[in-house]
Amino acid sequence: HATLAAAIAPATPGALVQVIEDRRNNRLWNSFGSVPIVRRMLAVAVVSLVCLLATALSEEINANNMNKGLLHLDGLPLLFIETFLASAASVGASLANLKRLDRYISSCTYDPRFDSSYWTRLVMGIISGIVLSQVLFSALVGHVPAEDDPGGFSGIGTLGQPILALIGGLSGELVHDILTHFISAIGQVFGLGRAATAKK
Repeated sequence: HATLAAAIAPATPGALVQVIEDRRNNRLWNSFGSVPIVRRMLAVAVVSLVCLLATALSEEINANNMNKGLLHLDGLPLLFIETFLASAASVGASLANLKRLDRYISSCTYDPRFDSSYWTRLVMGIISGIVLSQVLFSALVGHVPAEDDPGGFSGIGTLGQPILALIGGLSGELVHDILTHFISAIGQVFGLGRAATAKK
């Protein structure tokens, strides 16, 4: 067993067995993914894309509502905006998971013990997309009037939030690390302030 495992390295015996058994037992569904987690993540990506396109057809998805955000919207318009952005973040997060899974399956190093981590990354991506597109974007950019319409909004606000939601979904762990470093920096600032006060 050790000799065979070394011969197929970096592929693992467990991954090879699971791929072969899934192909044998699920011939129809195997065309959509070599293992169940890939098929489920693909379904999430498709549903997220359909939801994104469906909400984009609504009249509530417009430049004015997109720039108002959480603080200036309520009711149905806010629901449509948040669903639209959450769908964009979900598309990004599911694509990132599919890319990661494809790398592991191609090298036959996939381990089903870590399936739960992909769902965790999906949720983290959605949350990161909403935080980036709604909280951080509003705080950094705010109201950006269009050049030809002083009361309107520029394309930065209209396109910036969906793009940030998609990026947040693709790099949920990166957003988490950025926020963690930001919190650590604030803690260090307050720590230095207390130290300076104690010296005085």
